[in-house]
This record gives sequence, structure tokens and C-alpha cells, in this order.
Amino acid sequence: MDAVQREVVRIFATAVDGAGDLADDDPDFVRHHPLPDPDDPDADIAGWLTALRSAQTIAWFTVLDDEDDVRLSWQSLDDEDDVRLSWQSAYAQRGAGSTFARARIIASDVYDRGAPIPTVSASPDQNRILRPAAPRNVDCATRVVQAAGSLRTWRWRRPEMPAVTVENVLALPRVPAPDPVATRERPVVSVTTAPSGLEGEGFPVRRAFAGVDLGALDPFGHMDQMGEVEYAPGEPKGTPWHPHRGFETVTYMLDGEMAHQDSNGGGGLITNGDTQWMTAGAGILHIETPPEHLVASGGLFHGIQLWVNLPRTLKFAPPRYQDIRGTKVALLSSPDGGALLRVIAGELAGHPGPGSTHTPITLVHATVSPGATVTLPWRPDFNALVYTLAGTGTAGSAGRPIRTGQLAVFGDGDTLTIAADPRQPAHTPTLDVLILGGRPIREPVAAYGPFVMNTKAELLQAFEDYQAGRLGSIPAAHADVRAETPAE
Repeated sequence: MDAVQREVVRIFATAVDGAGDLADDDPDFVRHHPLPDPDDPDADIAGWLTALRSAQTIAWFTVLDDEDDVRLSWQSLDDEDDVRLSWQSAYAQRGAGSTFARARIIASDVYDRGAPIPTVSASPDQNRILRPAAPRNVDCATRVVQAAGSLRTWRWRRPEMPAVTVENVLALPRVPAPDPVATRERPVVSVTTAPSGLEGEGFPVRRAFAGVDLGALDPFGHMDQMGEVEYAPGEPKGTPWHPHRGFETVTYMLDGEMAHQDSNGGGGLITNGDTQWMTAGAGILHIETPPEHLVASGGLFHGIQLWVNLPRTLKFAPPRYQDIRGTKVALLSSPDGGALLRVIAGELAGHPGPGSTHTPITLVHATVSPGATVTLPWRPDFNALVYTLAGTGTAGSAGRPIRTGQLAVFGDGDTLTIAADPRQPAHTPTLDVLILGGRPIREPVAAYGPFVMNTKAELLQAFEDYQAGRLGSIPAAHADVRAETPAE
């Protein structure tokens, strides 16, 4: 096993050779976990691969030839440190006769179970997975890298987020530039880095609010960045049936698909740029799963789930479900066109988003072009948070550095500033941030597992009501799907 582990690290090193300073392009992993020397007998190869697996990292490489842009991804898989290589043409419309055109090739189980050696060839069916029969071996990754060796260049990249976008940002309504004399810029009071974890049946998440005082987050209580992860066929995971009470859940899909069903009759399928907004209120059961076709085919999955607290007077509001299509979000431009602003809920500079909220909030997904700066008006009675989905930049007029997976908490004021670094990591071509804020509720919070209440007694009552079936029942069509026991 040690020899196999060293070979995989050697392949990884070969793949990134010539890609430039890898540390500059992947601050989240490689900067803190330098590639070990596979020929050094004292190198901690197993430790590096364990860190790779724990980080659930995906490193995108682009191989360019005269006709095609082909992506190679590395993804940690399981306790045996398997590494998957995935090739996929980025130009699905090209003719099937060109090299790699419309082909997706996956070589899995690089370790002791062995794997088929993929044939590097074209297929007229983009979704066809090419796994020709081959003897068991551990050099399939080497074969793939060698097969790509004749192509001209490697470069590190990440595909652009497929959330709703426009061809000409300047054609959109523009958010006016705030008057610096009449407004007060919000300072950045803290920047924290989200730790990684697993949710539901095992999909990777970043805990965006970890380590931040609840008073600074109010009226929000919890936020996960789900993924970004590329699943192989059969791997996509969701959550089992589980209860909620006392707040609202907001799921915003950046890439992939997620199906929702709840005990109140709500539900639907959300995909790129869509949002589902579920008010749990008095209590509800729901399930979130990838659709069957995505489980069969595999694919990218990336989203956000946010919990919005409800005040005491609305803790027992009737449950409801909102299906917000990405085409309904308000699309705006910064004054100079350097940023695309998607207003999902609340309002920005008088432009309302489609989401209807019990608690007054504003939720915006902003894509900021390299080198661009955007200063936005922000209600002074709202708090202000900026979470970095991808890319690097700065927050606040003082230029506090931010990068993927970091949350900036702003202080008091009525404007906030975000800037994208002129040179973005090659795998994140723009700075993407989620900007959120709301009117603080300023009430006691007693939260445990899937319940957010005001007192411990209310929490105990929520558990009793769930166990007694008073939060709803699983629809008959899903009665064979297991439910989850509430836990923290």
C-alpha cells in the first residue's frame, strides 16, 4: 500500500508540473499541505493523503489541445484513500470526431482494488462513461496522465458557477454609487474560516458561521456551503427525513440539482440559480435528495443552506414552501459594470428580490470581476455578512483579505465595500460572494439539532412533539424512506 500511495502522489506531482505556483492557486489546501516528495523515505505520504481526503478537495486541471478543453479532476473518496480522475469535455457542442470531444472518462479505484484503464477517445454520447475491460492494476492514473502528455499545456482552473448570469451586465439596472459624504462605511470586525464537515448521508460541507458569536449573526443561525463536489455515478447523497421547528431554511443551488419534499405538501426540484425557501414555523418534516437521474449519472453539486430565525411571535407560524426560480431573481449591475448582483430576497437600492420573508433580511449573490470594486448601500438597522463562495479579494475600505470559505462580519454603517483581486486563482476566475443581512431579533436563542426556539423548555417540547408525530407525517409515497433521529 505504501508503494501505491507514493505512486499516486508522484502522479499528482507530475500532473501539476508546469502549472506555476500551486500554492497561489489553491490557498485552501495545497498552501497548507505541500506536496510531499514521493521519493523521500521519511515523507508522510499517508498523512498528506489523509488530509486530502478530509478536505474533500477537488483540484481542477485543464488540458488544452488545438480543439478541446478537457478537465481532469482529483477527488478524495473514502477511507482507502482512493483517488478518482475524471475527464470531461467543456465543449459539449463540438463534433464527435475531435479528440476527447463530448467524452467523459472516469478511472476509479486507483488503489488496491485496481481499475479499468480508460480509453482516451471520443464518444458521440456526452454522458457515456467509458470503462473498457482491463486487468486489475494500479497504474490507470499513470496511463491517463501519459495519454494527456501529448497535449500542449496544463493549467489549474475551476469551471465558472452556472448560477443565473447575463451576457451584458451593463444592460442591467445599476445600483447607484453611495455618496461618500452622506454615508458611513461599515468596517470589517472579523474574518473567520469555515471548517469542513459532513452533513446528512455524507455530503461535504463548510460550516460558514463556525466560531462567530450568535449576536453578530442575528437573525441568522446557521449556514453551510454544500460542496463543491463532483460525484461519480451512484455517489450523490442527500438527507433523510427530519424535522424542523422555529425558523426558516433557505437552500440556494449554484450547481447541480436537489429535490425537496415536505410533510405539508411542499416540494420541487431546484437547480442552477434556484432557491427553495421553507418556513418550518410550528413544525414540519422534510427530505432533500438528489434526483434519481443525478444519482445514476453523477455530476457536480454545489449549494448553500441558510437558517433564518423567527421571532417568538412567529415561532409557531403555519409552515409554507416557496419555490423561487433563478429566472425570477432581480439582476443588477454595480455602477461601472464590474459586478453582477443577484437579489434573491429582500431589497437592494430599491430593487426587490422574489423571496418573501417573515424576518426582514436581504440576500444577494454577487460576482465581482477581477480588479473590480463595488460599494453597496446597506440598511443601517441590518447586520452585514459577506461569505466568499469562490475567489480572493478584500472586504471593507481598509482592504481586509478574504478568500474561499471565509466569512467577513461588518460593523455599523450604511454602506459596505467588496473588491476582487486583480489576479484571481486560475480555477476561480471571479470573486463570488454571498452578501446577507437582516434586522436582529434580539431574543434568547435555544437551539439544538433541527430546532431553534427561545427556551430549553420549548426545545424539550419540540422533541416530544416530534416523537409523538405532531410535527407531521411522512407522505405515504415515501413511507419506506427512513427518518432521522434529531441530534445536534
